[in-house]
Amino acid sequence: MKANESMTLAFSLGQGGYDVAFADAVESQRQYCDKHGYRYICVSEPGSPLLGRENIWLKPFLLYGALLKNDFVLYLDTDVKIQPGCPAIDQAVSDQNPIGVVAGHSGRVNAGVILARRNPQTLSFFAKWVASLGRPIAARHDVGWGENGHLIRLVEKYGIQPIDTRWNNTFDPKLDDYMRHYTGPLRSEYSFEGESEDAWNQILKDLENSKEMDPVDIITSFAELKKVYQRSAPEELFASFEECWEAIRELVIPSDSPLGTDDTWGDRHVYVAEEIADSSPNAYVVTLKDGLERALQAKNVTTGVTPFWDHSFRQGDILHIEWIESLFGRAIAFGSRVLQPIENAA
Repeated sequence: MKANESMTLAFSLGQGGYDVAFADAVESQRQYCDKHGYRYICVSEPGSPLLGRENIWLKPFLLYGALLKNDFVLYLDTDVKIQPGCPAIDQAVSDQNPIGVVAGHSGRVNAGVILARRNPQTLSFFAKWVASLGRPIAARHDVGWGENGHLIRLVEKYGIQPIDTRWNNTFDPKLDDYMRHYTGPLRSEYSFEGESEDAWNQILKDLENSKEMDPVDIITSFAELKKVYQRSAPEELFASFEECWEAIRELVIPSDSPLGTDDTWGDRHVYVAEEIADSSPNAYVVTLKDGLERALQAKNVTTGVTPFWDHSFRQGDILHIEWIESLFGRAIAFGSRVLQPIENAA
């Protein structure tokens, strides 16, 4: 590649058999990328069984990771067929309008096709999209599950104007489109045959099971997505998870948080009654400890069961007990020795 040439990556998510069910559409994506000299990958490595359909949050992770490594990025659902006459990506996005999304039949943006040109605005936008995982969302943005609702929210927040429907046609069978997305009103137009039909029937079965799963907490979701990202994102195409996480993490626990600098916190100490090490299997408590240390400084955070029984707490100390069972490894009696520290704690 010449020094002045831009790097473009297009990718889709084919997990759980989607790459097989929509094999014809995926092939059209490959042909489009070959025509324009773009790099392409259909990610089909297995997701996390624990996350179920929320594995879709891998999409914004990968998109952000792709932007850190490429000048232009195109994300495509596997059920998007690209027409032979589709223009190049740089005709849809520019440095002045670097994010390309299309409104679906509901009038809200559809997350099945996303075009982006790397610049500070797009990096900020997609980092915030990733960091939206598990956060509450207003009814006007909500789509019931997944990442699409938060994309709708951020598009509104950033004042992004949707581009031509031809770039992601989800509802008009008569439109002379560039990309036809076989979802919603157009799903019935896609022809499933043979192996494709078998894969689609299995997907429908798996989706029903996934809908019955209990929601997974935010910390576990991030921990699971890290595993999926690391096995799904080739380093020559995507930035490492750690590089992505530095920006995402800053959105969750800013390093300049007033909690870390306010003098009123100087004498505060947090005691977490849980044995915590970096190798602890409970990702929640590891992240809790890390966040507290960033906010209050490491010297003001103590973990372990021993302080709960032996320490003389003082006014202003904070005691956190994640699992009451963790205390019973130190003592069978649960009585006055426990009550005294709690009475002394603020």
